[in-house]
Amino acid sequence: MRYTDFTYEELRDILPRVRAVFIPLGCTEQQGPHLPTDFDTWMITTLCADIAERLEREHGETVLVLPTLPFGPTPEHTGFGFGYLNLRQSTNEAVVEDVLQSLAAQGFSTLVIWRGCGQHDLGAVIDRFNASHQGCAAYQPVIDYGTVCDSAFGRPVPGGHADSFATSIRLHLSNEDVRLDKVRMPALQVFQWDDDMDFASISDTGVIGDPTQASAETGATIWELCVREGAELTMGLLEGRAGQVRQRWHFLP
Repeated sequence: MRYTDFTYEELRDILPRVRAVFIPLGCTEQQGPHLPTDFDTWMITTLCADIAERLEREHGETVLVLPTLPFGPTPEHTGFGFGYLNLRQSTNEAVVEDVLQSLAAQGFSTLVIWRGCGQHDLGAVIDRFNASHQGCAAYQPVIDYGTVCDSAFGRPVPGGHADSFATSIRLHLSNEDVRLDKVRMPALQVFQWDDDMDFASISDTGVIGDPTQASAETGATIWELCVREGAELTMGLLEGRAGQVRQRWHFLP
């Protein structure tokens, strides 16, 4: 149920049966030498569509999916000189806030923001919005990608960015987009995750972690776990269990 597939009259007519609107947020940033710069946008677009489809098929819940915003804050990638489109945090927050306001004005009651990029920490935006609206609420649930990855591989795999998690997903869903001859371990410096990271000073390829263990088979398992968890988190929101749903996101914990 893509929002943009409908006319404005059709959107008005289906409003009573729309249980939630998904707002996918992507990024355009380097993903090492082996993955295209659209990975975050592509992944969250595909994931939201598959979660919405599962909610309809298994729970009878109708969810609209907005077009994915393909840009976001990516300051940690600018050191590579190419492959990024960086929005200021204030710009990103203003855009999301305007999207939320537009949907609330149309009468949609449950607005679910899905992040496709580590810098999409929108807690302040969500708090301001929810404090000023009745009958409409915004949420930012978080899929535990780290646990998903470890479960799919059956062991901890070093990761963080353009790693075996991301590469496996792309191999599973769009293997022709992976430059297999470019997959290699990066030369990494010792670092700590924080908001002011410069990936170019940490990794010679832009990759954080180990992409060499990726496989399409593992990608299939990862994807099933992500879709399942996304559907479960959404059902928690729709059933009034927001307090039990993991929300918010701090940059690459």
